[in-house]
Amino acid sequence: MKDDIYNNYNLIAEDIQSVSNNQYYFRIDDKCYYYIDCIFNEEQIKQKLIISNYVRERLNIDSLKIVLTNQNRIIDDKSRILLVGNVDNYNKKIDIDYIEKFDDLKVYNNNNNINDWSKKWSDIIDQAENDLTKKAIDDINTLLIINYFIGLGENAIYLFNKYFDRKKHFVPSHRTINSNYFFIINPLNYLWDYEQRDYAEYIKYTILNNCFSMEDIKYIFKVKKWNINDAGIFYSRVLFCNTFFEELRSFLNGDNVDIKKYLQIANIYESSIKDIEAFLFKSYNTIFPFYNN
Repeated sequence: MKDDIYNNYNLIAEDIQSVSNNQYYFRIDDKCYYYIDCIFNEEQIKQKLIISNYVRERLNIDSLKIVLTNQNRIIDDKSRILLVGNVDNYNKKIDIDYIEKFDDLKVYNNNNNINDWSKKWSDIIDQAENDLTKKAIDDINTLLIINYFIGLGENAIYLFNKYFDRKKHFVPSHRTINSNYFFIINPLNYLWDYEQRDYAEYIKYTILNNCFSMEDIKYIFKVKKWNINDAGIFYSRVLFCNTFFEELRSFLNGDNVDIKKYLQIANIYESSIKDIEAFLFKSYNTIFPFYNN
């Protein structure tokens, strides 16, 4: 790997640390480098670079930069990409304030382009149900937990279709939200989407990691002053537990995934969304249903 980095970037990496199966990290002087397997093509990455430039220049967010190869390419000959930053942000934890910074930049949707969450969610549920027909599951708790999250997903689809407004603008957003600041400033994680996405993904992260607080919900709605349609699509995304469906797909494909851990998570999830639902009812005098209503 040291040879790959030197041959592609003329950089001498002395101490390369493995962060995960597809990500590595090393430092040179005051620079931190992240060497990552790339799942995107160059055209997709160029679109992410546009967002990265926006957040760096207009929002003053220290987004990681992409290092070009010796051949002036974004992706090297090992299908990897190299990112660089000035400081090591791996141990920096995020909170709602970091999410808030990104929606200060709004791009108005003049062409009525739509990110149809409900279509994507429907496809995910359809695929899960199709895979379920091919796998015999005798354990009642496993079946209960699968049905529970599918039910939440179906309500998410209903709510999105009910409250979505085609004229919504886009803001810099993230594919995934993690506790680690690296995921916030990683340009490979960027996309354009509705402002509710990152707030909802952050709330789901706190639920799944048993650190959910209604104070975050109260803060979001105090700052955003959303109308009922905005609140509806935010809540729809909270209901759709994409992390569960990713693990369910792996489980149904025969991977060694402990799907039963979601029994406990479901209790936390249900308690949290009941609190959110009560808050929304008080704020908008409208019932936003979830699966067990």
